[in-house]
Amino acid sequence: MRNPFSNVTFRWLVALTTISLIAAYRWLLSDNITAADTGYLFSSELSEKFDVIRVWKSGKNLGEVFIFTTHSPFLIAQYLLGKLGFDSGLSIKIVYMLPIIVLRAVGPFLLAKQVLKNNVAAATSSLYFMFSVYGLTLSRSHLPLYLALSLSPLAYYGFLRFYSSQKLSTLLLMTIAVWLISVSD
Repeated sequence: MRNPFSNVTFRWLVALTTISLIAAYRWLLSDNITAADTGYLFSSELSEKFDVIRVWKSGKNLGEVFIFTTHSPFLIAQYLLGKLGFDSGLSIKIVYMLPIIVLRAVGPFLLAKQVLKNNVAAATSSLYFMFSVYGLTLSRSHLPLYLALSLSPLAYYGFLRFYSSQKLSTLLLMTIAVWLISVSD
C-alpha cells in the first residue's frame, strides 16, 4: 500500500490544514456560538426546527405560498445532529466551522497549484486566503457566508480541472461546490 505522505501535495495540504486548525482553536473552543441571525438552540429545539421546505406561510395577511430551500443541506444536518442530542453550538461547529477550517486551506491551495504549478506559491496563496481580512471578519459575524467564501476556490478549481480534463467526476465536484455556495445564503 502506498504511503499518502510520500505525495508532496498531500503533505502541503496536511500542513496547511493543521495551520488552519491551530489558528482557529479559540474559535472552535468558544461557547454558545451562533451562525448568522440564528440564536442558540438546545438539542430539543434544534430537532424540532425542521422547516426546510414549507409550502404555506400563514404569518402575512391570509397566507401565501412559500418554498424555502436556502440553507437546506445545513438545516438537515443540524436537525439530524439535534436528534442525536447536540445543541446548536456544537452542531454549528460541525456543520459550518470544521468545513470552513479545512476548505479555507485546501481550496485555495488546489486552485493556485492548478494555475501556478508551484507548491510554495500555492501554499502562500492558501495562507493569504486563510488570513484575509474579509475572511476573518466573516468568521466573527456570518458563518454561512464564510462557508460560501471558503467553497468558492474549490468551485473555480473544479471548473479549471473540468475544462482541462473533461471528466464527469470533476464536473460533479464543481457542481456540488457551486450548489453549496448557492444555498449558503
